[in-house]
This record gives sequence, structure tokens and C-alpha cells, in this order.
Amino acid sequence: MTHIPPLLRDLAYILITAGFASILFRKIRQPIAIGYLISGFLVGPNFTFSPSVVEPQTIKLWAEIGVVFLLFALGLEFNFKKLAKVGLPAAITSCIEIAFIFSLSFLVTSLLGWRTEHKVFLAGMLSISSTTIIFRSFEELNLKSRSFAQLVFGILIFEDLFAILLLVLLPAYAASKNFGGTELFINLFKMGFFILLWFLLGIFLLPSIFRKIRTYLDAEITVLLSTGLCFFMVVVSNYAGYSAELGAFVMGSLLSETGEREKIEKYFHPLKSLFGAIFFVSIGMLINPDTISNNLGIVSILFVTLIVGKIFGVLMGAIISGQKPQNALHASFSMAQIGEFSFIIATLGLTLNILDETIFPIIVAVSIISTFTTPYLIKSSFIITQSLKNSIPIRLQNSLDAYSRSLYMFSFQQSWISFLKKSFVYFSIYTTIILFIFFALAKIQPYIGVNRYFAWGIALLISSPFIWALTLKPIEENLPQPLLRTLRLLRYIFSLLFILILSTLFLPLQTSLLLLLATSFFTFWKFSARLQDTYGWYENRFLSNYSNETASPKPVITPWDIHISEFTVVPQAKIVGKTISELNVREKYGVTIASLKRGDAILIAPTSNERIYPHDTLYLIGGDQEILYFQNSLLLAPLSSESDTVQDQNLKKFVVDKDSPLLGTQIKDSNIRDKHKGIIIGVERAGERILNPPATFVINEGDLIWVLSQSNA
Repeated sequence: MTHIPPLLRDLAYILITAGFASILFRKIRQPIAIGYLISGFLVGPNFTFSPSVVEPQTIKLWAEIGVVFLLFALGLEFNFKKLAKVGLPAAITSCIEIAFIFSLSFLVTSLLGWRTEHKVFLAGMLSISSTTIIFRSFEELNLKSRSFAQLVFGILIFEDLFAILLLVLLPAYAASKNFGGTELFINLFKMGFFILLWFLLGIFLLPSIFRKIRTYLDAEITVLLSTGLCFFMVVVSNYAGYSAELGAFVMGSLLSETGEREKIEKYFHPLKSLFGAIFFVSIGMLINPDTISNNLGIVSILFVTLIVGKIFGVLMGAIISGQKPQNALHASFSMAQIGEFSFIIATLGLTLNILDETIFPIIVAVSIISTFTTPYLIKSSFIITQSLKNSIPIRLQNSLDAYSRSLYMFSFQQSWISFLKKSFVYFSIYTTIILFIFFALAKIQPYIGVNRYFAWGIALLISSPFIWALTLKPIEENLPQPLLRTLRLLRYIFSLLFILILSTLFLPLQTSLLLLLATSFFTFWKFSARLQDTYGWYENRFLSNYSNETASPKPVITPWDIHISEFTVVPQAKIVGKTISELNVREKYGVTIASLKRGDAILIAPTSNERIYPHDTLYLIGGDQEILYFQNSLLLAPLSSESDTVQDQNLKKFVVDKDSPLLGTQIKDSNIRDKHKGIIIGVERAGERILNPPATFVINEGDLIWVLSQSNA
């Protein structure tokens, strides 16, 4: 009989057990990841009633590949447009929530007498909610189209970023057992430089390459190429001193910007599922019932800490960020669980010899309990909201509503905030590119045997278009002239000092200063037009690649508690075959069809004569109750809230004055659709809000009109 490697027997045993467990857990409508954990326990050394895995170390290697693929898939789902879309409320909420649960966990484990490194890792594990469990719970409870779901999804994005940050910083902490302010800042700066550099290189190169080879991208080539790029970035990340997980995540996020994201996700999904299952099974193999039974008190304390910390942290953050109390409460009860990232952090702790194996069963027990309680907590939030609705004083409700509106209007009115954001982004990009060029030339100069002066000149020449942009690119903002002149002067000074410091990589300080002063006028003023053209080519190439995807941000319409939800039209729906005017959706249901997607075509603000067909995707504007009524009445199947597939749309507003051509006209005669490439979604008149006004609505002087239109309109 031919000898079979033990690995094959182990894989057969693991995968068959995991397969049957996944069937069982899908049947009982529970997360499959929990089934994989149970499978791992059944094939592990702590379950004596069945055979155990023969080569656990080999399975551990496969599990590490599973972690890489899970992070790569997470990167594919994440992109920088999505980060911009979720907005400031999700960022504020996540920061407050993470700080609260992290501090609470650290305090509780301090009272339990844990070691400092155990406290840090445990606090990190309890800070990250489970995206998988929340998505499944929302799907089962039909909540993905509710307005609070948008906030939850946004918080999850920032939590994932925090988890990536932990995967980078925790190894540094494990090495030094200390996170001083300077060390933390240096690590964050280096990581930011690494990510931004590869983001710029990736966006500049990858979309163009994928456009050229698109016709060859069948399933086989797509899997080979994407997996190869994933492992390439893992190697680069490891060489730079960062974790494999960071490299996989970065490459996934870069490929998500190529326009081939859906294809890569589709073909890569089986590979991710296979190795991801092995990862969760390997975690389950560490479950020790004796450890859990001996630490039931600790499990209970950590579970209560998780529930209290998550609920109060998210609730507090959401209220501060301007969310309505009902949405804040629903969001807070939705996020009280831990999942896949907690296991990855725990695995990292084991690899670094910081944690012992007793931590794993405790974390797994907390995760399983919180997984089963999540749907019930979400349901209870509606009961609590209903009971609190009439008990909250009217004055407090009005104060919270006014606070929410003031935050939103502040973000609309402060153009200088937009200017600061844009300036920060551009300055970060320019300085990163210039830093890379100078450091790269300084690194290779001894090996290529060129003179230091020559190497300095080459670095200056290559980076000159970006130095021009950093120093002289016009500021296109309506700011006061004295302020603009001051900003220009500060840019000149900063650029000179920045290049002077980088020049010391090649030359002494005095020599660098003299050469820089001598060449600056000749290079950056004499050839300013040529440098501007060169920089313009780079910028246009980058922006063209970056905007390659159809997906882009949509407006956040928080002051009126309305949002955009995406629906697919099933063939049996009552809506099929009817025109928008026949459906009369505004007057009858209180919603507006903002856009319609049919295949690859997207119709912004479709006309009333547009007919609805099976498998069309509709993007509806309305409140929770209106959208739910529309959905139930016309038998639509919800996909998600705030989808990425609709084209870029902006929310605009203007006041109708006495000279306006709109004065006295009905909406149907206002030509808003032709002039602004959009639709009127609301009117404010004498303090009254009119959502989705009918086509016969007459516009009066002083009306504040809200229009949803294309961004380039």
C-alpha cells in the first residue's frame, strides 16, 4: 500500500468535519465560523472520543495562510472611497467606542490581576466587533436597509482599521513591553508612510495594468495573479518590518480600486473559504473544556465587560457624533460581540509567546456566547427604544435634534474645513513621494558607485514635479487674500526646510543650503511651466485610475433622518412592468427613486416614463418607515443600505429668492432635472420640513430646496 502523508489524512478529517458542521449551523441559522470552531474542538487533542490531528504544526501553517487570505479579502471589501463615504459620525463613534471598551477592559483585567501584556492583548480582542455576525444578524432580521445599519457598517470599517493597526503595533509592544509616546508616534508615522507609499504606487500602476490585460482575466489567471500579488505584498511588508496581515490587507485594498474587484472576489472566494475554514478549525483545536470550566467566573466577567463596554461606548459615541437617540441605541446593541479579528489577535499573541493557551478557550467562550446573544440584543433594542420613546423629556429630545442638525449644517457651511482636509491629503502625498525618492537614492547610491552630488541632483530632478506642487501649486479656494498670501509664504518655508533636511542624506548641511538656494530659482521658477505639465500628467494618470471604479460616495442626509437604500427587483414583484409615474411612489409611499441600475447602465434621476424590469436595482430615498412600507407593498428584496455601486451623487441646497425663475412654479415644471441633473428630495418652508414633495408642489419665495444631483452637475 502506498504511503499517504499524514497531512492528507488530517485535511480529509478536518474538511469533512468542518463541512458537516457548516451544514448543521447553516440549518440552525447560526454563523458558520462557530461551526468551524466546534469542528476544531472535535478533531483537536482535548476531545478524546475521536481521532486527533496527527500534524498540528502543518495545519498551523495552513491556518496562517488562511489569516493572510482573510485579510486580503477584507482589503478587497475595503476601499478608500468607502472610507470617505461612511463619514465623520462613524469615525467619531468608533474612536469613542474603541477608547471606552479598551479602557474598561484594561481596568477589569487589572482588577483580576492579569499581567500588563495580557491586559493589552485582551483589550484589543474585546474592542473589535464581528463583521460576519452583524451582517448575518441584519440579514436574518431584515435590517440592512434601516438607517442605523449605515452607522454600524461605518463603525465596522474603522474597527477593522484599528485591528490592522493593532496587528502592526502589538509586535513592537511585545518586543519592548512599552508604548512610549515617541515610540508610538514613530511606529504610526512609519506605518502611515508605508501604506500611503504603496497606495500611491498601486493606484498609479495597477488599474492601468489590469485595463490592458482585462481580456485575458478568466478565473484561472485572476486567481493566480491576485494570489501572487497578495503574497508579493506579504513579502514586502515582512521585509519592511510589518506583519503579513498588513501586506495582505494593503494589496486587497489596492486591487479593490482596479475596477476588477467583483471578479477577483468571485474567483477568490472559494480559496478564502477553504483556508479560512482551516484557520477557524485550528482555533477550535485549542479549546479546552477544563480551562473553560475552571474559569467560568472570568468568562462571565469578560462577557459582561464586552456587553456593557460595547453598548455604552457606541451609544455615547453615536450621541456625541450627532446621531438620533433611536439610531444610536440600535447601533450600540448591534455591536456587542467579538469574532474573527479577536482570534487573529490571540493567534498573534501566541506566536509572539506573549499569551499562553489558556487565553484561547476563554476568548472563544466569550465569542460564542456573544454570537448567540447578538440577535436577541438587536431585537431588544427596538423594545427599549419604544419604551423610552415616551419617557424622554420633550426638551431633551429637541436639544438632541438641534445638536444633530447643527453638526450637520456646520459640516456643510465650513468651507475652510474642506480646504484643510484637501490640503492635508495633498501635502501627505507630495511629502511621501519626495521622501521615498530621496531615501531610495540615498540607499542605493553606495552600491551604484555614483558621486554624492550627482545622486543628490538626480533625486532633486526626479522629485522636482512634486516639489513644485508642494511649493507652487495654486490654492483654488475662496479664502481671503491676506490668508492666501500667508499660506503661500508658509509653503515656501516648509518646502525649503523639508528639501534641505532631505539633502543632508547626501551632503553636509551648509553645502545643501547653498546648492538648494542656487538651484531653486533656476529650476522651480525658470521651468515652472514644464514642471507643472509634468506634475499634471502624473496627477491626471493617478486620478483617472483612482476614479476607474463605478463605486463612489453618496450623500449622507442625516438631518432629516432619511437615507439611501438599495433594492433589487425580483421577477414576481408587483412593480415589474410599470412606469415610475404609474407607481406614483412619491405621493403613495413617500419615497423617491434617486437612481436606477440596469446591467452596467446607471440612470440618475430616472424620468417618470422609465419602466421597471426584473433584476433592476433601485436606489430609494426615504425614512425607515417609508422604505419599509414600499418594500413590503411591492415585494422587493433588500440588498443593503448605502451601497457602493451607485454613481457619485451630491446633496445641494439653495434658497428661492424673489428673482428666482422657480418662484411660483410646480416641481414638475421647474426643470431641476435638466438644470442640476437631479431631483428635489425636500423643501424647508417656515420651519416645516416637507420630504419628497409631490410633483404638483408649488415653490414659494424663501423656500430652502434640497436637490440630489450628480457631483459634476
